[in-house]
Amino acid sequence: MKITYPITNNDLVGSESLKTLHKITTLGTVHKLTLSFQNIQFIDASGIAVLVRLYSHFNKCLVIKDVPQHIDVLLATIGLKQLLVN
Repeated sequence: MKITYPITNNDLVGSESLKTLHKITTLGTVHKLTLSFQNIQFIDASGIAVLVRLYSHFNKCLVIKDVPQHIDVLLATIGLKQLLVN
């Protein structure tokens, strides 16, 4: 099953990122996960850690779309853009 999951503004910040990780990893059998970053303005270190965990959890079948420019630059700087951004 393919799923597109919308990430909201605080989903990848602080303790909310752990809740987001739990919600996504309990979706059931997912063969490809796409995260929509259309409504995200900020991501912190815990959010980055969640992205890495999701990438591993979904056997590298994780893609991010609708990435705002400033988040795109951040992901490129830390080396995740080439792995995750569609």
